[in-house]
Amino acid sequence: MDDLTKLINLPWATLLTLASGYAGYFIANVGIREHHKAIDVVFSTLVFGFFAAFAYNASQVLLGLSLSWASLVAFAFAVVVGGCWSLFGRYVLESLLRRLRVSYADELPSAWMALFSQRTVATQLSIKPKDGTWLKCEDLSRFRSSPNGPCRTWRKR
Repeated sequence: MDDLTKLINLPWATLLTLASGYAGYFIANVGIREHHKAIDVVFSTLVFGFFAAFAYNASQVLLGLSLSWASLVAFAFAVVVGGCWSLFGRYVLESLLRRLRVSYADELPSAWMALFSQRTVATQLSIKPKDGTWLKCEDLSRFRSSPNGPCRTWRKR
């Protein structure tokens, strides 16, 4: 209970930054938060909280809004930034990293999450079955004309 009291006694701008930041993080990562660690949540919350803090201060200083309205603007801004990240930002960043050959990772914890996504274009595939071996395909374009592309099952004959 002592920790909750300390948290409640933080300045309003800090509480608003944290709450808005988490809301932005939540919206930005709906459906893909399962594999996030605590550090991912904390730093993502701080990133979206930065945008909320910026909107809060700009609303009060530049627009002269009251505490209540500036808080609402800050919260809404963090949620909108989270939504924009989810809709456009993640895709643009991944495309840029691939184009620059920095990384081809999509950061999804399993192939099942990417299986039905239309945005994800796989070029390579690695699978580690339960027996510990690795199955790899370096060129998935060979299977482009197959039903479901490279994501199909092969039967041993």
